[in-house]
Amino acid sequence: MKRNAKFESGLYYHEIIKANSDSILFRDSDDKKFFLKKMCTFILPCCEILAYCILGNHVHLLLKPHPKEILSKLTLNLHLLDSKLKASDLQDYLDHKIEMKLPLGEKNTSVSVHEQIRSCLKSLKRSYDHYLLKKYNASGSLWSRYKSTTLLPYPEDVSRTIIYIHKNPVYHGMVHHPEDWSYTSIHEILAQQDKLVRSNEVIRWFGSISEFRACHAVTQTEFGKKPAKLKSTLNTPL
Repeated sequence: MKRNAKFESGLYYHEIIKANSDSILFRDSDDKKFFLKKMCTFILPCCEILAYCILGNHVHLLLKPHPKEILSKLTLNLHLLDSKLKASDLQDYLDHKIEMKLPLGEKNTSVSVHEQIRSCLKSLKRSYDHYLLKKYNASGSLWSRYKSTTLLPYPEDVSRTIIYIHKNPVYHGMVHHPEDWSYTSIHEILAQQDKLVRSNEVIRWFGSISEFRACHAVTQTEFGKKPAKLKSTLNTPL
């Protein structure tokens, strides 16, 4: 697996977004719900989401960038307007309440997939910054400069990362079972819903709902040892 990788269309990536100095970013359920709402706004136009988990001081995402030809114009424009848009202007811009002209001489088509997705992640964080400023009067450097973008080149890497993301609250001692944590994609997948996550695609990685459940039931010690049972049940999606 390649760390600090650049985003390319059609590949799979594990993205970790961390707080600065491990401070608390999400203090209550409303904070997490707001961040989920903004994930719809800023992530879905550029990527499919296969898994996510929001904890107190960091967020895990498993992303698959859209093909360049179908990336939303929003992602192109955000990259070009990043230097002009204030965090407080982002939602007004999206709601067409304000207009911002693109810099002269810039061509949207010249922006790479990596730049577009980085711009969307940046805008996601800026939007949440503005929310925290209004709610808690919190300001300053809220997000770590640490960048963790890991390319997942093999099917077993993708499947194991899905499990890792869902079991992260268990590893941190927050809950006993992945389903006990509210702010994770496992609930949407088990219900076979498509809200934030492409649930059916995730299930195809495991073959069935029953195999998805079985793989998530593997203990932490077994998970670390890469058990043969886990790898043998994984499938490449159609």
